[in-house]
Amino acid sequence: MSITIAEANRTSAIVFLLMTSLELTQQNDHPVLWVYLAPGLLLLAHIMSGIALLLFGARTGSYPLHLIGLGIYLATLIFAVVSLGIGLLYVKSSIRFMMMLVLISWPAFASLVFRAALWMTPWLGGASYAPWDPGDIDLVIAFNLLFAVLWAIVALLYGSHVYLLAVGAAQLLVYFATHALPQWIRYPAANPLGVRPGLPILLLGIFIATSVVIALRNQLIGQLFGNYRPTRWLAVILLTAAGGWVLYQTMSWLPANGEELGWTATTDSPALRVPRQAWDWTRPAVHTLVLAAVAAIPLAAIANWIASRSKRYPDSGQESALLARYPEEHSE
Repeated sequence: MSITIAEANRTSAIVFLLMTSLELTQQNDHPVLWVYLAPGLLLLAHIMSGIALLLFGARTGSYPLHLIGLGIYLATLIFAVVSLGIGLLYVKSSIRFMMMLVLISWPAFASLVFRAALWMTPWLGGASYAPWDPGDIDLVIAFNLLFAVLWAIVALLYGSHVYLLAVGAAQLLVYFATHALPQWIRYPAANPLGVRPGLPILLLGIFIATSVVIALRNQLIGQLFGNYRPTRWLAVILLTAAGGWVLYQTMSWLPANGEELGWTATTDSPALRVPRQAWDWTRPAVHTLVLAAVAAIPLAAIANWIASRSKRYPDSGQESALLARYPEEHSE
């Protein structure tokens, strides 16, 4: 049975709308350059944060966090840059989807490490220009739970035990290396699990429970929808938003130029004051880059959609698309 050009036109429009709608909820395993834009900007904000801290130390002779913590943070940034660089090198190849998911999680993980570098400062003897009580146990609990839930949501969305194992193990390693271990070294009689021994147990429980739910999710999704996977942009939104907020809040929390640190006053000496030239333009640049990373999410998603559509239809005209779909009808 032959069909008219008008019927083919309507059919093509309907198919195009269905495929476009499906693109918003499902993706294939081929990463594209646009996926790395927002995480890359967030990583750039972290690099600017590291530069700002180093320049702060060069001007004042001390830092807002202990040197060991700063070293851990900078080492994490170097590893993240290398990892994302490898991801960009293979952006055109068939890199595994979950590997791409781990790569775009690095900037958010760096935000956790930055916070951890601050909360380990009191256990290492403090820092001259540290904010008030950076090792507050309530902050340790809050940020650990925030990131544990973040990893759990992302792993559950994509049904990946591998991703959950990687980021969960990394977070537990950060917790013990920056909180439990320094505390135990400083006070050997203390509980080796930390100030709140139940926290690492709770984190482990979250990861185990998520693993069980992932197994159920994969079985149910497989039966109902087959090989279904949500769009990668959900992960980009969650990871960039959470990691960006933590970095923005942490940089804002550090003492500003000229601020008097009343908690450093003793009976023998007045309170320290941050030098007026301690921070330069690099500190507000961190905030600007974080906002740029968040703003890049929808822009990159639109650009990716346009690029993928252009690749699907090299000729932008609708007639070209119809010719490709219904060559026999146009040949009559």
